[in-house]
Amino acid sequence: MKTIKARDKAHSKKSPGYKFLKTTVQRMIRTSKRKFVGEQLNEPKNAKKWWDTVKKITTNAQTTTPSGTVVIEDACISESQAAENLNAYYKSVGGAAVDITPQKVPSDDAVKSLEHISLGEIKMLLSKLDRTKACNSLDFPTWISIDGREDICIPVQHIINTMLDTGLFPDLWKKAEVKPLPKVKTPKQYKDYRPIFILFHLGKLAEQIIINKLRGKLAEIIEPNQFAYQSKIGTVDALLQLIDDITCDLDQLRVKFVQLASLDFSKAFDRLQPAIVLEKMTKYGFNQNVINLVSDFLMRRQQCVKFGKSTSDYLDINVGAPQGTKLGPVLWLIYINDLQVPDYKTVKYADDTSFYLSVNKNSEQSVASAIEHTSQWSANNHMILNADKTVIINFYLNYAQTHENPVIFENTSLNPANVMKFLGITIDDHLTFIPHVNLATKSCNSKLFLMRQLKKLGMNSTGLCNFYCSNIRSALCYGASAYFQFLSDTTKLKLEQVQMSATKIIFPDVPYPTRLAMLELCPLSDFILNQSESHFRKIATDNTHPLYKRITFNTSRRSSRCHTVFRPLKARTEKRSNSFFTFYMNYFNQRDHHF
Repeated sequence: MKTIKARDKAHSKKSPGYKFLKTTVQRMIRTSKRKFVGEQLNEPKNAKKWWDTVKKITTNAQTTTPSGTVVIEDACISESQAAENLNAYYKSVGGAAVDITPQKVPSDDAVKSLEHISLGEIKMLLSKLDRTKACNSLDFPTWISIDGREDICIPVQHIINTMLDTGLFPDLWKKAEVKPLPKVKTPKQYKDYRPIFILFHLGKLAEQIIINKLRGKLAEIIEPNQFAYQSKIGTVDALLQLIDDITCDLDQLRVKFVQLASLDFSKAFDRLQPAIVLEKMTKYGFNQNVINLVSDFLMRRQQCVKFGKSTSDYLDINVGAPQGTKLGPVLWLIYINDLQVPDYKTVKYADDTSFYLSVNKNSEQSVASAIEHTSQWSANNHMILNADKTVIINFYLNYAQTHENPVIFENTSLNPANVMKFLGITIDDHLTFIPHVNLATKSCNSKLFLMRQLKKLGMNSTGLCNFYCSNIRSALCYGASAYFQFLSDTTKLKLEQVQMSATKIIFPDVPYPTRLAMLELCPLSDFILNQSESHFRKIATDNTHPLYKRITFNTSRRSSRCHTVFRPLKARTEKRSNSFFTFYMNYFNQRDHHF
C-alpha cells in the first residue's frame, strides 16, 4: 500500500520517479497474483477454503450490511425500528393460534416411557454437528461441543434424558435470532427480506433425538406419495413417479389427455398450527410422552431480529413450524399427511402438492373437484390456498389436440398452461422437455463465463474441471434420469455442447475425445446413463422404496431361458417406451447389459 500511495503521489506531482514506481507496483501485483493463485487456487491445503475463495471470485452480488437509516414502505426509519418492525411482520405471517384439545386415542404404547440416551449416542450426535454453521449470540461455539465431546457428553446426556422424562424442551434452546437477507437488490417492503434463523446447536441435537423417537410411527403413517424429508428418496423420485404415471395413462387408448393441478399454499410452514398437529399426532397414535415433548417444543418460542447493528426485543411465537429446525419439516409431514383426494393420483414434496387424473374421450372430469377439496382442507387447517399460483396443465400425445376449457376456482379462471415448473424441472404439455433444456443450457452457458475468468486468473486444469463438475454439470444433469430418454438427438446434442464448450476452455487446441480423456470425464450422455442405471439399481434392490412396485421382475420359468431379469408391460406409445422404468427394464434385459 505504501508503494501504491507513493506512485499516486508521484503521478499527481508529475515526479520523474513516477515511471519507476509504476513499474514496481505492476511487478508487485503480478507477484502477489501468482502467489495467490498458487496457494489459494492451484495448491489448496483445505477444500472448503478453496471453495470459499472460488465463490468470492465468481459471485457478483455482495450482501451489504445496513447502516444508519433505511427506507421501507416509503418510510425512513432507523435500524432499531426496522428490526422491531421486521420481527412484528415475521410474527404476523403465521396468524393467530387456535386452541384445540386433542382427543386421546387408546394405544398399547401411548404412555410408554421414552428410552434414555446413552453416552455413546450423545458422543456420536455431537461428532455429527456442523462446525461451519453460524452460532446464536447466546450460544457457545459449535466446535467446543465437537472437539470437547468427551468432556461435555455427560452434562448433555443429563439434560437430554431429563427432557425425555419431563417432556419439557429447554426454554433457552427455543430462542432464535433472525437475520433478514434481501431477496432483491433494493428492498422496499418487509416481505423483500428473507428471514434466516440462527438457533442453538445443542437444540438441534435434541431435535434429532425427538425425530428418532418419532421415526417408527412416521414410517407407518406417512403416505407413499410424500417424497420430502425422508431417507433414501428425494426430488428425482417424485419426478419419476409423476412422469411414469402420466406416460402410463397416456398409453391407454381411451385416454384423451391427462390433467394436472399444481397447488400452492401461502406461507405454509409459517401457518402450521401446533394445536392441529398435536391433535393429528394423537389421532395417529404417537406416544403421548413424545406428543408432550413436541407440544413444549412448539409453544412459547421466542425470536428477535438482528438488523445491521441493532437487535429487536424478543417476541413470543406460538404458530408455525420453526424455520431452521430439524423437527419443523417432520411435523409438516404429519400436518399435510391427511390431504388426500379419492380417485386422484398425488405427488407431494413438502408443501408442493400436485393432483392429476386421466380424462377419457367422453368424460367431463377435471381437477376442479381436487382443488375444491384442497381448498376445504386448507380452511379446516388454517392454511391459505393461493389461486394465483395454482397451475393447470394438460398433457397430450397428439400435437394437434387441445383442451382450452379453464378450471374455475374461487371466482378465478385457471386457464391451462403450456409448461409448469415442478421441483426445478420445466415440464411441457407434450413431454418434450425442450423448454427445460433451453433454460438449463442458458443458465449453464452463463457460468462458462466464470470459467473463462478463472482461467485468465491462472487456475489450473484440475481446479477448472472441479468447478465445471460441481457448478455446471451438476445443474445440467439435475433430474435428467426422469426426462433424458424423452429428448431428441438434437436436444441431447445441445446439452453435450455445454460440456464441449467447458472442456474447450480448459484445453482449447485439443479434440473433444482427447479433452475428455485428459480430464477423466465421459460424454454427458454416458454420465447421465450411468447415473440413471445407478438410480434404477437402487430402487430395484430396495423393496422398501416407494417406487419398487413399479418394477416388474420376471418370475416365469418359460421366459427365464431368455435370461431376462425384468418383465415390462408392452408399451403402445413411444413416450411410454422411453419412460424411466420401462426403458431401463428393457435396457437391462438386453444380453449385453447384465443387472
